[in-house]
Amino acid sequence: MSLPPREWWVFVHAPDVGYIGTVKESTEELARLAALSKYSKKGGRPRLSKRLQMRRPETMHIYEDDDFDVRLE
Repeated sequence: MSLPPREWWVFVHAPDVGYIGTVKESTEELARLAALSKYSKKGGRPRLSKRLQMRRPETMHIYEDDDFDVRLE
């Protein structure tokens, strides 16, 4: 019997990033894979000025050098 999908919040541990969105999966492991599939971007996090960094579309990704986690809503 499989578990029903649940909504997981995706957080990136990088300056001024934090919450970037949600994924729906039944387990934490699948949620992490779904987050990488949905939000990953090649390369390193761009260096933006503090003024430009806050909640810009280019900061709403998981870059190769980022640490991230998923949490139940």
